[in-house]
Amino acid sequence: NKTIDDLKRALDDAQRRASQGSQQLQGEGLELDLQNMLTETFPNDDIDEIKKGTTGADIRQTVRTPKGTVCGVILWETKRAKSWDNDWPEKLKSDLRAEKANIPIIVSTVMPKDFKSDMGIKEGVWVVSFAPSATLAELMRQRLIDVAREKYLAENKDGKTEALYEYITSHEFVQQIESFLEV
Repeated sequence: NKTIDDLKRALDDAQRRASQGSQQLQGEGLELDLQNMLTETFPNDDIDEIKKGTTGADIRQTVRTPKGTVCGVILWETKRAKSWDNDWPEKLKSDLRAEKANIPIIVSTVMPKDFKSDMGIKEGVWVVSFAPSATLAELMRQRLIDVAREKYLAENKDGKTEALYEYITSHEFVQQIESFLEV
């Protein structure tokens, strides 16, 4: 009877583990769902999976304008776990520095205890559940595009000012003004 009971218990444990799947496979499912969502939603962006065994986040999203201009990089880390680990934000920030990326985001099935909603910032890292991740991606993309546009305008402002000054002080401009005055 003891042997039969032990075998039943072992069989129940094996069935439970088989139905759950491995933690890694469950995490990869979340990662693939996120990658597919990003690829479908942002066709201009480069969505790259960071291979297993390689140091870094799970997904690198290089944000591009419709003309192909690179505006920045978002690093995505996916976590399917039973409890929140306070080491995750620090690890992602380290990956962010190594990649020279712009925005770190953790998509997690479990939120930090101090969160009151499915989205927030923890130690400088965005943390979001899967449902609102598309909305956060859209907002962060737009932020990177806006910052890149402002940088571009600021960089080209000086050159345009100098070109305008040179034109106004040129003989060509003086001649055109004189022709207007003659009319």
